[in-house]
Amino acid sequence: GGDAEESRGVKDAPSESVISQLLAPGMRRTTLLLFAIFFGVAFTYYGLVLLTTAIHAEDTECVGGVPDFSTADYVAVFVDTMAELPGLMIAAVLVERIGRIDTLRWSMLTVGRPAIRWSTLTVGAHRSSRDPMVDAYR
Repeated sequence: GGDAEESRGVKDAPSESVISQLLAPGMRRTTLLLFAIFFGVAFTYYGLVLLTTAIHAEDTECVGGVPDFSTADYVAVFVDTMAELPGLMIAAVLVERIGRIDTLRWSMLTVGRPAIRWSTLTVGAHRSSRDPMVDAYR
């Protein structure tokens, strides 16, 4: 029982939950900021992934309300998706070499600023869209 747990390095459980530790007065601000950053990045990424397919569907005829993608459309979406892999590999190397915080700072500055600028420049570029997903991002 207890001797086996102690030999594996298992200690008594803390008296308070992890959530209550994260929301303790000394950690509350940091926790809430990290939650906001995480959800902002996650929803932005999810929106961009959905937008990639919606942009390809923009020029495609719909059959029964569903875009009729050709093989070329699937290949284009696949290539767009696979373009993420080099960035993930670079991020993994940077995390090992310069650390998480500097990697996050570098990626937000080098990718975030141009992405925001690009989004403000191209908002009106797809005025003739038939796709409600594309229209939602205007």
